[in-house]
Amino acid sequence: SNADALELDTRREIYKHIVKSPGLHERQLAKELDVPLSTLVYHLHYLERRELIMMKSDERYARYYATKKLGARAKEV
Repeated sequence: SNADALELDTRREIYKHIVKSPGLHERQLAKELDVPLSTLVYHLHYLERRELIMMKSDERYARYYATKKLGARAKEV
C-alpha cells in the first residue's frame, strides 16, 4: 500500500541520515529530517530491533549510530 511505501521511504531516510551523520540525538534527527518526533521514535525502535542502528547514551542524550553499512540487506530498511 501507499502507506507502507511511505513508511519504508521514511525509515530509509532516517537510516541513511544516521549513516551520514552518526551520533545525532532524537530531536536533532527529527528536526533535520522534518519528521514528527513520535514517527521518528517509532522508526528508530524498528531499526534498533533489527540491529541496523544502535543507541548510545551520554550524560545528556541518547545518540544513534548505524551498526553496519547495508549491503544485501538494503531491501529490509
